[in-house]
Amino acid sequence: MITMADRIIDKDMEDEIKRVVNKHITESKEALMRTEKMIREQQKGFENSVSDRPYEWLLGTLVAGLILGKLMNRRD
Repeated sequence: MITMADRIIDKDMEDEIKRVVNKHITESKEALMRTEKMIREQQKGFENSVSDRPYEWLLGTLVAGLILGKLMNRRD
């Protein structure tokens, strides 16, 4: 038989669980927002770097492609 005291304890436990879960959800959301902001800043920095020196990036990708192609040919 469930007594009134048991119900109060269950309600207190439920409230504590909700409080802890909500706290973790809030912290996770804040961490996600910080991460998103950091990624956007890095993306913007990368885009600026490419637009400032497009020929260097084009040459770099060409060289990287040639190296990868050479390495893949060796595997066969």
